Amino acid sequence: MNTLNIYNLLKECKVEKDVEEKYKRVISEYFPNGEISSPYYTDGVLKNGVTMLMEFKYNFDLTQRLQPPLLMEQVEIDIEEYYQ
Repeated sequence: MNTLNIYNLLKECKVEKDVEEKYKRVISEYFPNGEISSPYYTDGVLKNGVTMLMEFKYNFDLTQRLQPPLLMEQVEIDIEEYYQ
């Protein structure tokens, strides 16, 4: 799958859960032996020799000043929950 196809998939999204599903589909293609789960209310965790925490957003603009800190706070909470 190329970048244009990913973009086209994301254009179909109406809510954050759609974004999560599209990215998980693409990630599964790149990591066919990886295991994706969603423990502790996270958007997803990929295990494929390494562990990758996934956080998906819909209609989220990282160029806006307050958006990145909100995302980082959510990721920090997810990490704390995952490792408790």
